[in-house]
Amino acid sequence: MASSNLKKPCAKCNKNISILTCDGCQQSFCAKHINDHRQDLSVEMDNIGQEYDLLRRDLLREDNDHHHLLFNRIHVWEQESMLRIQQIAQQARFDLRQHLDKNKSQISSICNKLTEELHSSRESGDYTEIDFHLWIERLRELRKMLENPPIIEISEDENLSTSIRMIKVRDKNNFLHTSDQCFLTCQSSIVPVSQNFENFIGYATFVENHLVAKHSGDCRRSTMVYLTKSYLSGRSEIRFRIEQKTNKLLFLGIIDSFEHMNRSAFKSPSLYGWLTPDIRVVKSRKVGGSGKIKELFCEGDELSLILNCDHHQLALEHYRTNTIDRCPIDLRVCSLPWRVVVAFFTPNDSIRLLCS
Repeated sequence: MASSNLKKPCAKCNKNISILTCDGCQQSFCAKHINDHRQDLSVEMDNIGQEYDLLRRDLLREDNDHHHLLFNRIHVWEQESMLRIQQIAQQARFDLRQHLDKNKSQISSICNKLTEELHSSRESGDYTEIDFHLWIERLRELRKMLENPPIIEISEDENLSTSIRMIKVRDKNNFLHTSDQCFLTCQSSIVPVSQNFENFIGYATFVENHLVAKHSGDCRRSTMVYLTKSYLSGRSEIRFRIEQKTNKLLFLGIIDSFEHMNRSAFKSPSLYGWLTPDIRVVKSRKVGGSGKIKELFCEGDELSLILNCDHHQLALEHYRTNTIDRCPIDLRVCSLPWRVVVAFFTPNDSIRLLCS
């Protein structure tokens, strides 16, 4: 407290002339209310002491760390990762079944030819020990093909940029020989487990194995759709084609994978991308394209979103205009892993995922 030469009314009662001014709040008090103000300060000091004691108590609690928000983020990542693994495993089983059925069909075709050859040789009596040896070898090779298909292998896919190793089913392009020097020529076929559209905010439908996303609402309220996969490292390119578009704008970009899927995502500082080939969205704000819009995304346009996680950069390649725009990403607001999103602003607008 400090003395004041100015006669001001008391801040408490506004009646008596003040005799002292508080250096902290700069309010003046009369003799009657000086002690009251001092008592108020004491109460505040006690409150601060209580807050400090609570902080010290929580700091010393051994189980406190388990409730930390960062643990919750890890739990969310764990659950999402397990879901992705289950989806990948299901797709791999489906691919494996198709390859096994194809292998059996090819073996069956070879067996039919061998049956005709055996029947013809038996009828004509035209066979020797050399033929026996050849037929036995063929049967052994067919048995081996059935029990251990040479065209199929399960391997980790090291080409996909993800913290979760994918698996894929592929042909090994092996060859088996017949009397015509060739039993079976296997076509090389790599079948990666690809991504598609998965979740959405607003009104959306997915068709063609979730490769096409469409705004299915009956109003102009925006809809945001998400791709399945998250990107943590490396360089990845995802290609799209705009199937239908009636609004001037269409958003294509990324968002922090841990961002909550609700309407607030449209205003999230982790939202980066493009509304047109020359209008960026940086931290959910439009950048560039002042005045009249020069170029728009149009129906039939093909474009690629290029994610360079290692260099913290996002790029848009627009094939019709033959342009590439690169945008740096601030990891302080848009941390890895990233997730690709598309936003529609008009009903019936749709986009197709071409490859990933």
